[in-house]
Amino acid sequence: INAEYMGQVQWGVLLNNVFWNMNYWDSVSTLTGEVADLKDTLPKALGLAVLLVMATYILPLAICTAVCVPFHDGCMPHTAWTDGTFAQVAFVVGGPWLQAWLLLAALLSNIGLFEAEMCGDSFQLYGMGLRGWLPGVFTLLSPYGTPTLAILLSATGVCFVGWHSFADIVEKVNFLYCGGALLQFAAFLYLRWTEPTRPRSFRIALPFWGCCVMLTPPILFSFWIISVTRTITLWLLLAVVGVALLLHPFLQLCKRKQWLEFVDPSESTFLLAESSLKLGSFAAIHHSSPMLLPSKTLSISMP
Repeated sequence: INAEYMGQVQWGVLLNNVFWNMNYWDSVSTLTGEVADLKDTLPKALGLAVLLVMATYILPLAICTAVCVPFHDGCMPHTAWTDGTFAQVAFVVGGPWLQAWLLLAALLSNIGLFEAEMCGDSFQLYGMGLRGWLPGVFTLLSPYGTPTLAILLSATGVCFVGWHSFADIVEKVNFLYCGGALLQFAAFLYLRWTEPTRPRSFRIALPFWGCCVMLTPPILFSFWIISVTRTITLWLLLAVVGVALLLHPFLQLCKRKQWLEFVDPSESTFLLAESSLKLGSFAAIHHSSPMLLPSKTLSISMP
């Protein structure tokens, strides 16, 4: 290992990117209401996804480090890698057809990532509307069974951050994600301690102390990611969090004054069943319980 080179590594940027590429596994919780036989399906799906994700990172990087891409009078050093380097490697290995295939695969992959993120975010807002935490307009569905306003709001957020650089977006997203993850960990441990016998759609087979040990590394790493956030980004995101904290009492005031219509949580199971029938989902067929409402907050509250 070259000590001089290691000293030039921007560890904050590197680990932020690695973390961003390897997180968001909890996003599946927003769709658990649409999954049949959750206890059996979810572990298998997540296990397979972990293997696929590892393969899609390790194999291309291993090939790129082994292939000599022409660069001036020699091979391209890894310090010269930039956007499009994978396509150059594909051209060296297989010619134009492999390069075109790789670019097409990258295009479809990005479309899939965008659709998955949009689905998770929109159904989270939809689930919050079902619980009466957001106005009832968020529960309105299109003829295709999708939450229209939630999708439009999520797309607006994407447009807002579109003018930022990729590194800025990763830093902001990681900060917010770590904050949300810490709340999820706290909710998980609190409910496991206070309600250990409560029925759960999926249960981690560890005692309370084992859960604490399991969560210690991600908790410490989340705090580290937050600590390396740039000052200007930190203040901006703290302002966003502050607005969000003020939004909750404002929505409660709107509910009390009846300025906006909210869904009665007691009716949410019926609305969920109705939407599931539109989608033809297994959840409606198998009479999913309210625990499987498509809300990240609700799903993680059932550790």
